[in-house]
Amino acid sequence: MKKKDSKQGTRYIDEMMTCSCFSDLLRLKIFPNGKEITESCSAYNFFRQYYKEFDFSDPDVTIISVGDGCTPRTAGLFAFRSNWECISIDPNLKWSNTSSYDFTAKVKRLTCIREKIEGCKNTHFKKLALLHVHSHASLEISCNKFTADKRIVLAMPCCVPQTRERLPDFSYVDESIWSPQNKINVWYDLQ
Repeated sequence: MKKKDSKQGTRYIDEMMTCSCFSDLLRLKIFPNGKEITESCSAYNFFRQYYKEFDFSDPDVTIISVGDGCTPRTAGLFAFRSNWECISIDPNLKWSNTSSYDFTAKVKRLTCIREKIEGCKNTHFKKLALLHVHSHASLEISCNKFTADKRIVLAMPCCVPQTRERLPDFSYVDESIWSPQNKINVWYDLQ
């Protein structure tokens, strides 16, 4: 068995501890543990390292994180670290735009929707990053609900298969994710 590089195994945690937003993420209790931090940071790292067509300063980019969990983990991280419009969708979200505690008032460019993907309305965007980070929702349903002029779809499957009618355009394993389900699949969609 190959020994894991300890620096690689902690790189997302090390990076987050130096981010100016880390104290806000802790105060708002967005992440329940280090594993969840590494999963969301891996999605962020994909756009920083592999896909630079969507610039973090571009306000025309929308990110939708489907199955984000009981807190807006991945969408919240992107809201703090980019100028993108960020939408978190999960039926188990503790906070939403309609709840008594409006989490979105504390984080700019973040919308939280407490809903299953099947209940969301069809929407078209200019530039869309559609993310399924260990999501239990159907990737195909999400792809049919949210279209865009330029769309990239990123899935990190866990116990629910994240498949489409075609094979991913790009796949890799991120050893810095603190989970055995650390494979990333990416589809580039130009519609």
